[in-house]
Amino acid sequence: MKIFINEFLKKINLRVEKISHNLKFSDLLVGLLNKNNINLVLDVGANAGQFAKSIRTNGYDKNIVSFEPLLEVYNNLLKISKNDNRWKVYERCALGDRNEKSSINVSAYEQSSSILSMTSLHSKIKKNSEYVSKQEINIYKLDSIFNEICSSKDKIFLKVDTQGYEDKIIDGAKKSLSQIKGILLEASLVELYKGTTLWLDLILKIQKLGFLPWLIDRGFSDNINFRTLQVDIVFLRK
Repeated sequence: MKIFINEFLKKINLRVEKISHNLKFSDLLVGLLNKNNINLVLDVGANAGQFAKSIRTNGYDKNIVSFEPLLEVYNNLLKISKNDNRWKVYERCALGDRNEKSSINVSAYEQSSSILSMTSLHSKIKKNSEYVSKQEINIYKLDSIFNEICSSKDKIFLKVDTQGYEDKIIDGAKKSLSQIKGILLEASLVELYKGTTLWLDLILKIQKLGFLPWLIDRGFSDNINFRTLQVDIVFLRK
């Protein structure tokens, strides 16, 4: 009977799982935010606001400032956030290691859009993620706008999910990091975007800046070869 039920559920993309008493990554993350009295989350690479909505759902009720460079996605983000008076969306831009005008590659799968060129490995594993256009954008260093969005009393958590550009954003935030209590980075185990700093080097870099790895969660994976390609890593200041 059990086999029959499982086979039936597979046909409709469902399955039965035993309830786990272990906390999910999102629960652990929000617990960490609240325990450390974080009152401002900088949501860099916000996309459609998935991260902001997730931490709201799981109990974070303080301020969020989101950053998103894709025009249509940005406009939708404004609509999504408008009923939350503690969730602000900064002007349409990307963050990086210098202030400049540049362009971003727009993917058919919008979450794969990046300033960097995509490798053949990425497009092979994630079907229909090829670049279809480019958009002109402004790039700002976090250091150059930090005082505009943060006060000296804020306890800040920086989340960065920017498809291989995370290292550049950290380089543009060197002065701001002294006020940042925690960082969440998407880190690649393999080169999915050309020029990406891979996970081990990224971990060493963040550690040298005074942070310790605290939580790790599996991200993008190859479902054919069962290989993890990206992980989300939370760092806390020592």
